[in-house]
Amino acid sequence: MAKPQQASCLLFACRVNNFLVIRILPLNSAPKYFFDSIRPMGKKFYPTGSLARRVIFVSLALLVIPLFLHSLFLYRLEFREKYQDVELTLTIIGEAQIALIQERIHGQWDVLDAVSQQSSSLIQQMGIVTMPLPEGASHDFALIDPKSGLFIGKQISQTQALGFQTPFQQLLNTLTHFQNAPYLVSVALLDREGHTLAGEVQSDALSVVLPVRGSNFSISLTVPKEAIRELHFVRYIYRISALVFLIGIVGGFLVWLLTRRIAKPLKNLCHTLERVSEGATHVRYESDSMGFEINELGKQFNQTLDALLQQQAIAEREKLARERLAQEFKIGREIQTSLLPMHFPDQEHLDMAGGFLPATEVGGDYYDVFTTTQEGKILFVIADTAGKGISACLFALGFRSLLRSLVSVKKDLSEALLEANRLFGLDAESSGMFITAWVGLLDPRTHQLTYCSLGHPPALLKQGAEISELSTSAMALGAAEWKHVETQSVSLHSGDVLFLYTDGILEAHNPKQELFGMQRLQTFLLQSMRASSEKLVQDLLHEVELFSGSAPQHDDITCLCVRVKSDFSFEK
Repeated sequence: MAKPQQASCLLFACRVNNFLVIRILPLNSAPKYFFDSIRPMGKKFYPTGSLARRVIFVSLALLVIPLFLHSLFLYRLEFREKYQDVELTLTIIGEAQIALIQERIHGQWDVLDAVSQQSSSLIQQMGIVTMPLPEGASHDFALIDPKSGLFIGKQISQTQALGFQTPFQQLLNTLTHFQNAPYLVSVALLDREGHTLAGEVQSDALSVVLPVRGSNFSISLTVPKEAIRELHFVRYIYRISALVFLIGIVGGFLVWLLTRRIAKPLKNLCHTLERVSEGATHVRYESDSMGFEINELGKQFNQTLDALLQQQAIAEREKLARERLAQEFKIGREIQTSLLPMHFPDQEHLDMAGGFLPATEVGGDYYDVFTTTQEGKILFVIADTAGKGISACLFALGFRSLLRSLVSVKKDLSEALLEANRLFGLDAESSGMFITAWVGLLDPRTHQLTYCSLGHPPALLKQGAEISELSTSAMALGAAEWKHVETQSVSLHSGDVLFLYTDGILEAHNPKQELFGMQRLQTFLLQSMRASSEKLVQDLLHEVELFSGSAPQHDDITCLCVRVKSDFSFEK
C-alpha cells in the first residue's frame, strides 16, 4: 500500500447554534475554506437575531420571572393588608355616617325645642307627631322602633313627647349616599342585641359594627370577601400585565434594538469571514465604536489571516525552491555521474577500481583515469571542487576536459598544470571557485609516476608493509596565479598499491562526531594487502558506512585504487 502524501494541515473547530463543527484543512487551501466552518452548510450565519433573542430570554429569566415569583409570594401578604385597609375604610365610612345621624338628631332636637311652644297646626305642618313617651326615654331621645323606624323626640309632659319619625328605608337611603366606594358596601341597622332591624347583613363578608352614641341601635357595614378578592386579583393582574408589557414588550424591544446595534460588529466580522471564505483574502475587519471585545477578536482575526497568508506565501516559495533544488540536484547528479569513467583504460598490468558515495548534497568530487594519445602515458586524477550544486559539477567537468587536453599536448606534467591553472583562473575569477586535486602521470617506459598535489590530501602508496604519503606543496587550482608548480616522482613495482581519495573519507563521522581519520584509513589498507582493487574499494566504502551509522554525511566520499600486478612489466 502506498504511503499517503504528507502535508501541512490545519485543524479548525468551533461551536455554531449548538453544533460542533470540525474540519481538517490543507494549509494551501486554508484562505478559501478556513472560515467556512463557522456557519451551517449551505446557510448564511448572522448572529444578530440569535443574540437578541438570547438576551431577551436571559432578561426574562433573570428579571421578569423573579419579579413574577416575588409578586406571587407577596400576593397573600398584600391580600391580608388589603383586608385591613378595607376594614379601616369601613370604619371611617361608618364614623362619617354616625356623625351624619347625630347631626340629624341634634338638628331635629333643636327644631323640637323651637316649635314646642307653637300651635298644634304648625307642628303638624312640619311633620312633627305627638307620641306617647317611650319607656326609658329621657328629656331628649333618639330611639329605634323595630316596627316603625327611628324616632327623634322631646318630652313635653309626663306621658307625651313630640318627635320626628324616620322610616327605615328613608334612613338607609340617607346612609347609602356614599356608594362611590370601590367596593359594594351593605349598610344595616342593628339593635343592642345585634339583631338586624333594617338593611342586609351578608355572609362571608368583612363587617364593621359601630354603635350610634345617644341611641339604642348600631350601624353595620359589610363588604363581601369575594369582591375584595376579585378587585385585588384584578389589580394584581393589571400590575403583572403592566410589568410584562413594560419589561417584556417595551424593555424587550429596547433590548432587541440595543443588542442589534451591539451585534452589528459581530455581523460585520461574520461578513468578513464569509468574504474571506469565498476567496477575498484582501478583506479585513474594521473596528466599530460598539465593538469592544469583538474589535479585539477582529484584530486577532486580521493578524491571523495576515500570518496565514504570509506562511502560505513562504510555503509556496519554499515549494518552488525545493522543486528547483530537486531539479538542480537531478542535473548535478547526472553531471557528476558523467564525470566518473564508465570503463578504465585496458592496462593488463594494472588493476584499477573506483568508488563513490554521494552525500546529501551534490558536490564536485570526481576521479579519472586517462591514457594520452601520443606517448601512451596514464593520467590518474582525483579532484574535489569547492562548493556544492550544479556550478561545482560544471567547474569539475571543465577542469577534467581541460586537464585531459593539456596533458596530451604538453611535454611534462608541470607545464600542463601551469596552463590549466591559468585557463581555469580565467573562468573562475569572478566566482571565487577553486579545485583541489591530486594528479599523477605514469610513464610505462620508465616505471616513473610523476605526481603533484594541488592542495589535496596526499595519495597513499603501499609498498610491502609500509605506506608512504605522496604530496607536494602546490596551491589549489584557481586559488592564485602560479609562477612555478612543484612535481615529484616515484618508481612503481609489482605489488604496489596507489590509493587516491578525497577528504570525505577522512572527515566521515559517526553519531558521536568522531572522524574516520587517516589512522583508520592506513590501518585498513595494511590489512587489505592481497585484496583486488575492486574488493578493497568496496570493503572500504562498507567500512566507512558502518563507522558513520545513522549520522548524515555532508561531503562526497570518492576514492581510486590502482594495484600493480605481480607480473608487472612495462616492456611492450
